[in-house]
Amino acid sequence: MNLNKIKKIIYLLITAFFLLFPKFIRDQYWQTKELYIFWAGKVYRHIKSCFLTKYKLVDNIEKLDCIDKCLFFNKSKNFFNKISPSSYYINKKQLNSQSVVIHTAESFGYLLKNVTIICDSDAFIYKNYIYSHEINRHYSFHEMKADNIQKYDENNNYVIKNKIKSNTDNQKLYVSLLTEVSYNYWHWSFEILTKLIKLNESINNIPYKKNDIVLVVDSKIPNQFKRSLDILNKNNFEVLLLDNSQALSCNNVLYISNLNMIINNRQYTSRPELDFYSDRSSLISLREEVLESERNITFVNKPKRVFIYRAIGLGAHNRSIANYEELIYTLYKYEFTMINVFTLTYDEQIELFANAEIIVGMAGAEFVNLIYMHSGANVIMINPATAAASFYSFQYLADISNVNLKYFMSNSSNLNNIHSESSVNVKYFENLLKETCENYFE
Repeated sequence: MNLNKIKKIIYLLITAFFLLFPKFIRDQYWQTKELYIFWAGKVYRHIKSCFLTKYKLVDNIEKLDCIDKCLFFNKSKNFFNKISPSSYYINKKQLNSQSVVIHTAESFGYLLKNVTIICDSDAFIYKNYIYSHEINRHYSFHEMKADNIQKYDENNNYVIKNKIKSNTDNQKLYVSLLTEVSYNYWHWSFEILTKLIKLNESINNIPYKKNDIVLVVDSKIPNQFKRSLDILNKNNFEVLLLDNSQALSCNNVLYISNLNMIINNRQYTSRPELDFYSDRSSLISLREEVLESERNITFVNKPKRVFIYRAIGLGAHNRSIANYEELIYTLYKYEFTMINVFTLTYDEQIELFANAEIIVGMAGAEFVNLIYMHSGANVIMINPATAAASFYSFQYLADISNVNLKYFMSNSSNLNNIHSESSVNVKYFENLLKETCENYFE
């Protein structure tokens, strides 16, 4: 019997015992019970971490002291990218954000020797040291979603939960396509697929045969993601799926620097200079290569006016709309087709966005597909009005594809959480919708 099953049984026994008490006692001590469970969990994790190996975090991959050689290095001609001002609407009032300047990422690839790759993370371990670009980029107002790497003390020592497996082929070169949120469509497209594009572009600088290169990918990725991997894996590299509880010890690893990155910040005022950076050319290549692959694929239904309906599926519980029925009725009046992208294949998603004239929907990872829309298309993105509301990430993609993007701010139920439920002022939303439709189809 594994440890998780034992913990579940203990929890059920405690709950069963608790339910023996009269309801008025349970109601009185319910919060106390939850507090006990919370602190017992903290004590358990602390005791467990005392028996785990400690790894010292270094702030640069070069300090890991396991680099064999630099295989490629590309320095951008432009050190900064400029993002256009965004138009956003608060009820009937139109406002414009300021233009934003973000850093352009340099791309390089290092051959590492005898390191360990950790699933649910971009981290690498060498001896008693660990390097993670994600952890190093996080400030106090950022949020880590995965908990497999935990800070042990204030001296930058970390412990990992993953079980290390070492049955890798010593002659092969392993390439990590892992992040803490590989399962998220935005991060998958924006951060991981662009790394694969860079690998393809640099293949002549890599002293390994193509059939000796292995892509290490999170096993949790859905089939839609696997299809995008098939499209961009032009050299037919072997793909190894790594479980989230595993770490992989490898003799040879290719480290590809992060070309594009957006860091989770759901509570505090966005700071693009700290939250976001990008290599624009890699995203243009992503757009071109994916659209080229979709040229001969036909989606039976090609609606021109689309409402992205977040009804079911991964992430659908985030940013829900309280008055959905009222909003949908308004959209039907303007002949919009309701589509849930979670039910579409990857090819259908791309073709849907590529052929649409106007797309409306709640802000979410699916709008990374903005990059595949045709020039002059329109998007109205509903965004909860919160402290952390930001416009630059989607606007950046809209700039690349020359899409007219407008934000309509909905009334959030929690000003400190960008994922909170919100309601849409349908009267003012309809004014914006009518104006957009008339201007485009006149």
